[in-house]
Amino acid sequence: MTTSTGNPVGDRGRPRAALLCCVLALAGGMLAGCGGGASGNGSAESEGPTGTEAHAGEEAAARSKREKASETQAAQREEAEVKAKVEELRKRAEAEAARAKAGKRSAKQRASARRAKGGAGTRAKRNSPTKNGSSAPQGSSEKASEEAARRRLQSEEIAEAKHYQKLEREEARKP
Repeated sequence: MTTSTGNPVGDRGRPRAALLCCVLALAGGMLAGCGGGASGNGSAESEGPTGTEAHAGEEAAARSKREKASETQAAQREEAEVKAKVEELRKRAEAEAARAKAGKRSAKQRASARRAKGGAGTRAKRNSPTKNGSSAPQGSSEKASEEAARRRLQSEEIAEAKHYQKLEREEARKP
């Protein structure tokens, strides 16, 4: 059997071969354009970097510079924040130490004033049955109450001294 062109019906090889040649030609052109071809003249590897590749390299360099600069600025900000916090903590510690010293001074002054008055303080003197200027001998109950008041005062002073020693140790531990 033959077709209207005179070719035999089973002869379809020529159009397929022509199609294959066209596809190969197009594929070769595409490969040469994107640098994938093996020929030395048309490959992009032999030409060096193209304009877009060079521009992309410059952008990458500029981007890395910006990133380094921002990292440096962030590190400087963090360092400044840390310094500010350390300074604030140092000032707080100094203020607390000053308050503690003032508290110690006033406590020492109160204690010395109590000792100077001689005894348990003004309350015990007001309530005592003897009058000022009286040289009457003390009774045993008065002596016992004064002794108890003196011991109580002494134990309070010891407890207060221990408290301040504890505060000093805590202050020494703080950085």
